[in-house]
Amino acid sequence: MKHLLALLAVILIAAPARAQHSGEHAEGHEAHQNFVALFTGFTHEDRRDNAFTVGAEYARVFGERLTIGALAEHAFGKNSFWILAIPFGYEMGNWRAVVAPGVEFVDSESNNLVRLGIEYELEVDGWGVAPAFAVDFVEEDVVPIYGVVFARGF
Repeated sequence: MKHLLALLAVILIAAPARAQHSGEHAEGHEAHQNFVALFTGFTHEDRRDNAFTVGAEYARVFGERLTIGALAEHAFGKNSFWILAIPFGYEMGNWRAVVAPGVEFVDSESNNLVRLGIEYELEVDGWGVAPAFAVDFVEEDVVPIYGVVFARGF
């Protein structure tokens, strides 16, 4: 529960600052309609054994701020977890808030999940580099994920 409260606090604090910054971000960057991204990080808590996690995402931009895409992620722990989700994003300048309904696969089981996440993108040589934090709500578990996203627009 404390992870959810921390995530909500970051979103509420960041939203006004991001809305103010969004005009500058849009003017200073080339507009892309499609993005591909790689994620590397860790999935915390007992459910996924503090597992090293890698993933890939595709996102399509709609309008000035909305994105929708597809996400696949693998957590390497004593049990091997796969996450497939459909992320819906809202961009505010360099910030991106995400809600992603999805499914977690482990062994022969599957569980529905909802992911809430936040990223802050920095541009480095035409690449987006974004520290990211998310929380998966799976069954009665709250599973934090943190890492870095490397994105490229086209």
